[in-house]
Formats: sequence, C-alpha cells, structure tokens
Amino acid sequence: MLAKNKLILAIFVGSFALAISIKFYLQAAPTESAGNFSGPVSYTLQQEPAIDISNLDLLQRLDKEYSNLADAVTPSVVSLETSVNKVRGVGRDFFGRNLFQSYAQSSAGSGVIISKEGHIITNHHVINDQDEIYVILSDQRRYKAEIIGSDSLLDIAVLKIEDKKEFRPLKFGDSDKVKVGQQVLAIGNPYGLGETVTRGIISAKNRELGDQMIPVFQTDASINPGNSGGPLINLQGEIIAINVAIYSPSENKGFQGIGFSIPSNEALNVVDQILKQGKVIKGFLGVSFADVANVKGALIREVVADSPAELAGLEPQDFVVKFNGVNLKTANHLAMLVRRAPVDKEIEIEVSRANKIVTLKAQLATQSMPARESVSIPYLSRQQMQQVFRHLGCYYQDINEKEKEQYQFITGLKVDKVVEGGFSEAQGIQEGDIIYGINGQMIDSTAGFYAILLDSLNREAHTILHIQRGDKRLKLDLLVE
Repeated sequence: MLAKNKLILAIFVGSFALAISIKFYLQAAPTESAGNFSGPVSYTLQQEPAIDISNLDLLQRLDKEYSNLADAVTPSVVSLETSVNKVRGVGRDFFGRNLFQSYAQSSAGSGVIISKEGHIITNHHVINDQDEIYVILSDQRRYKAEIIGSDSLLDIAVLKIEDKKEFRPLKFGDSDKVKVGQQVLAIGNPYGLGETVTRGIISAKNRELGDQMIPVFQTDASINPGNSGGPLINLQGEIIAINVAIYSPSENKGFQGIGFSIPSNEALNVVDQILKQGKVIKGFLGVSFADVANVKGALIREVVADSPAELAGLEPQDFVVKFNGVNLKTANHLAMLVRRAPVDKEIEIEVSRANKIVTLKAQLATQSMPARESVSIPYLSRQQMQQVFRHLGCYYQDINEKEKEQYQFITGLKVDKVVEGGFSEAQGIQEGDIIYGINGQMIDSTAGFYAILLDSLNREAHTILHIQRGDKRLKLDLLVE
C-alpha cells in the first residue's frame, strides 16, 4: 500500500512539473501576432498623394493615353505555343532491342495579326522545324496555325488562322520615318507568361545583326525570350518593327536594356512577297567578293559567265562602293543588299576601277547560276612558272608598289617582255600589260595564275585574259587550236 501511494505521489509531482514547464515555455516563446503588443496605439496614415496629379494635366493625360494605347493594340498581339516531336531511348526489351519513347518539346513566342482574314507575322526562328503551332489571342481563343511562308534571311514568317469572324489587325507604320529617341511599346509573350507590355525608346537605328548584316532598330523597351515575333508599336498604334533578338551575354541570359527589332518596311516587303507569290524572291548578281582591310566596300573576286554581273560590265578586281544607292560597309553588307534588291528593276552599282569611279547598271536574276568549280593551286617554283610564260611567249614580273597605288587594290602579273613572233604577241599581249584575271576570276598570286590558266586551257575552247593596259581595261581571247 505504501509503494502504491509513493507511485501515485510521483506521478502527481511529475505532472505538476510538466505543466509548470509548458506554462513557462509558452510565456517565453515569442508569437508572430503578439510581439510586444501592450494595447491599441494611435496612428495616422497619409491620405494625400505626394502631388495632386490633377494639377499636372500633361502627366495625367499621358498616363491615361499610354493605357488607352495598350488597350487598343493588345488584342491584336498573339502568343505562340510551338512543339516539336522528338524521340529518346528508354532502355531495351527482353530480346535486346532498343526501346524508344516519343515526346513533345515546347517553346513560346509572339506574333501580331496583320489582316482581317487572320494572317499573322512572327519570326522565322520561332516556327522553324516546329511540328505544331498554336495561336492564343488575348481573349484566350486558341487556333491551330498554318505556315504560309517564311524568309530565314530576314527572320520573318507569315502564319494563318481561320475563323468565321474577322480578326482585329494592326497597321504597318513607315519605319523610314522612325527617329532615335522616339517612344515605343514592345508587346509579347515573354517566358510564356502571356501578353506583356513594356515601354521604352528607339535607342539606335541601322544596327547590324549577325553575319547577314540585317539592319535593325535598337530599343531599351524590355524584351526577353518569348518576345520574338511580337511588335514594336509607335504612339499611333502602328507596327514599326518586329522584335527579333536581345543582347544577352553568356553569364546573364535575361534583359540587358538592349533589344533588336526588324524595321516594318523590311518586314512588309517580305510579307507582300509571301502573300502575293508564295515565296520570297532573292536577287542574284553572279559574283563572289571579299573584304579589304580597313576599307569600306567589297572587292569582286569572280564574275560568273553570262550572269547579270557580267552583262552589267562588272569585272574581277572592281571594288564596289555603292549598291542601289546604299554606301557599302562590308562584303556581307553587299550580299544582304543583293538578296533583298528588286529583280524587276535596274540597279545602279558604283565601283572603283583603277582609282576611277564607274557607274554600272544591272538587272538581277531571280535564281542563282552555278559558279565555276574552285581550282586547286599546286606548288611551283619561280623557275617552273617562268617556263610556263616562256612557252606562252612572254616573261613577267611582280607588280611594284607604285603600280599597286596607281591602280588601287589591283593584283596580278605584269608582262615584262613579249617574245617576237611568239604565241603571246600573236594574241595581242603587250609589254607592260597587267594580267589581273582569267575568265572572270581574280589573279592574286603567280601560283594562282598558273593553276587557273592551265585549268582554263584544258577545259575551254578559248581563255579570256583580263588586262590593265595604262588607263584602259581590256579582255583578250587566247584562242587555242
């Protein structure tokens, strides 16, 4: 009985101690809601704004107009959901055969409605190689889109969606009238979040994007992945550019305050060709060209036979300084201008030829022509090359610095002596002639001259030499019986 009473007493004392411990813990533990609250306190929140905007009529109207502008244009901007079907290996079966599983990889982009019939403009890179493309309007209507056509060079594509109702398109503005500092809105689907409006200015014009030298606007309106294909809007609600890329260093792939957009006039030209012809027709001139260090323009290295370039009178070692009224920067710049030039009009081409400016006119072809196969250049000693010229009936020497300066950019070989009664004399070659090309191909080394000459004599009924003789340029046929 005594043991039982001791046990009951121990349980009672233990329970009492536990209760006291819990009480002290609860009293000591801070609570998020209570803190050091000791009762109601008096406080006064600010009831008036820092400034009465009714006294700032311009800012008040500007704030309202930005909202009105966004409301007016957002229904015409669409979000794109694209997916491509892929296959991945998932293991093997009991017979050792590989097992595969298909899955869809999705991405997001933007676009803008440009016709009541449901035509949409976006970027080529957004829809390229995608198996399915869906268009989501701002009211969440969803359509499967058809690709009408695209141009990878300018990175523009045209889609089509169908509905019994007319769609709400936006008008193209004149991008040639856009000024640096002009206010713009960028609207798109960044990171797949849906229609998002950002505001900024045109930071610069005629930026060159990539190796293709695409001329674009630069803007500080926030553009992020997913904005591609969305419009850049002016204060009249017109499309003045299509957003295409951002400056994104490797350490930070997000917005850096530098975005790029394709001017609307360039985009509209592509759209017109796609909708009227089903494709974009690129001009073909028929030349190969290269840069010259620290000089703006493009050096013609080869002119394809029977091409628009040859018909216009272009020759190897012509230095193109202006094409269709545009001053050239680089060889890539010329390539871009050629591909975008109209094929139904004459194009003026200004070239520097032996330090003289010559203006030529060409009408571009609509499809390319095969260029001559490249010629391998074997190693030959100077003595062996001299032997070749002796067989032709002439001797040569390298062009000196004075002649290089006199004829600007010219390379080739100068005829030092013509053998009396020999083959060269019979063909009309004279001492002092500078041979700078063969069959439309530029000569820039003695080894190159030998290789191209032999290749030509083996394949052609006649060989055309391009010769600089004083201030004149001549073409001589080496007739081989």
